[in-house]
Amino acid sequence: MEPWSILDIDPTEDTSVIKKAYAKKLKIHHPEDDPTGYQKLREAYDTALKYAKRLIKKEESESFNIRESPISLEENYSPTHLELINSQASSVPSIEEQNAKFIEQIESLYNDFFSRINIDNWKNLLSNDIFWIIANKRTISRLTINFLSEHHHLPQDIWILLENNFNWCSEKNTTYQPYHDDFISYIERQISSPNPLNYFFSEAFKDVDYEQFLQLREIAQTSLLEDNFSDAKEYIEAAKNIYTEDPDLFRLEGEMNLRSGNLEGAIASFNKALSLNPEDYNSILYRATAYYEAKQIEAALEDYKHIYSKTPEKNEIFLFIANNYFKLGDLFKAKAWVLKSLKLDHSNNEAKLLYAQLQVKLRKKLTMELEKDPSNQVLKDKLEAINSEIHKTDMKNTSKANKTRNPVNKITFIKDLIKIILALMALIFFIGLTIASKVGIVLLPFFIIKGLTSKKNK
Repeated sequence: MEPWSILDIDPTEDTSVIKKAYAKKLKIHHPEDDPTGYQKLREAYDTALKYAKRLIKKEESESFNIRESPISLEENYSPTHLELINSQASSVPSIEEQNAKFIEQIESLYNDFFSRINIDNWKNLLSNDIFWIIANKRTISRLTINFLSEHHHLPQDIWILLENNFNWCSEKNTTYQPYHDDFISYIERQISSPNPLNYFFSEAFKDVDYEQFLQLREIAQTSLLEDNFSDAKEYIEAAKNIYTEDPDLFRLEGEMNLRSGNLEGAIASFNKALSLNPEDYNSILYRATAYYEAKQIEAALEDYKHIYSKTPEKNEIFLFIANNYFKLGDLFKAKAWVLKSLKLDHSNNEAKLLYAQLQVKLRKKLTMELEKDPSNQVLKDKLEAINSEIHKTDMKNTSKANKTRNPVNKITFIKDLIKIILALMALIFFIGLTIASKVGIVLLPFFIIKGLTSKKNK
C-alpha cells in the first residue's frame, strides 16, 4: 500500500502536511498498543518525507521547467528505488530504541558543561522528530525527568524551556509518580526564584569537579535560605576550595556576612563578586545595604543611583535613595525622591511616613534659618509652601477620618429602615393580640350563659 493511503492525504511536497497527518494517525496506531500499525505508519511517513525532499530538489534543479500538477510516487521512483526505500524504512528503529537514543543525547549534552548551559542546544534537542509522536510524549517526559532528577544543575532559562515542553509542574498531581513530587517542587523553585544561581564561569572551570562545586553551592544557598549560617559558611568554604572565580558564590558569602552582622566581611565579599560580574544587580543592592548599615551613606547612595540608572522602574529604589539623602541631611532631595515613590504608588505607607517626617524636619529647619535671616524672601516662600502642603495634608486626613466615623451608606440606611418597620409591625401585632384577648375574656361568660339557657328551654 502506498504511503499516501496510509497517511490518508494526497501526494505532496509540503513536509508540514505530512507531519500533521502522521501525528493524527499516531492517535490511532499507538506504538505500545498497535506496534504493527505503528511500524507501517512510520514506514509510510519516512517514505513520504523522502518523496517530498526528492521532489523539492527536482524542482530546484529544473527551475525552468516547473510542473503544475503533483508528480505521482511511481513517476519519481523506479521499482528498484521503492524497494531500496522500503528496505531502509523497515530498518527504522523501534520506539523504544528512539527513546533510548533521545536520553543518550540528553546525557551527552549534560556531560559537556559549556554546551549544557547553552539554551540553543536544548532547543535543538527538543525539536527532535520524536516529539511528533504525541502518544509517546509522556514516556519521553518520564524518561527525561528520571534523568534530570539525578543531574539537575541547569540555568533558570533552561528549566523554563523544559517546563514549557513537558508541563511537569502543572501536571504533577495527574501524570507523575509520587516519588517525583519532591523533584517537581525543586523545579518549581528553580523557575520561580527571583534570585536564581547563575552560570558565569570561565574556561578554567573545565579543569575542576564542576558537579561537586555546583552541588556545594546549591546546598550553601539552601542553608542560607533556612538561616543556617554555620552550614552555609561550611559549604561556601568547601566550594571555594574547588573554584574561586564564581561571582554567585561570593554574593552568597556576602549575604551570609550581612545577615549575621559582619558588615566589613559583607562589603569585601560583594566587592569580590562585582569584580567578577560588575553588573550583578543583587550584589550591588546588597552592598548598598551593607554600606548603609555601616553608616557609609555616600557609598550606599552611589550604589543605589547606579541601580536606578539600570532599573528606574523599581519603586523600592526611590525609597532607598530618599532614605540616604535623609541620612545625609539633604532634605529637599530626599523629599523629591519620596514624591517619586508616592507618584508610582499612592498607598505606600513607608513612603507616606517618610514624607510626613520630611515635612516636619523641613519646616523646623526653615523656621530656624528664617530666625537667623528674617528678610530672606526665598526662605519665606519655601516655608509658606511647606506650611500649605502640611495644611492640605491635615485637611485631607481630617476629611478621611470624618468619612470613616460617619459613613453615608445607602445600604446601611435601608437595613436600619427595615429593622424599624419590622419592629413597628411586631408592636402592632402584640397590641392586637392583647386587645383580642381582653375582648375574649369579656364575651366568654355571655356565651356560657347563652348555651345553658338554650339547653334548659329544650
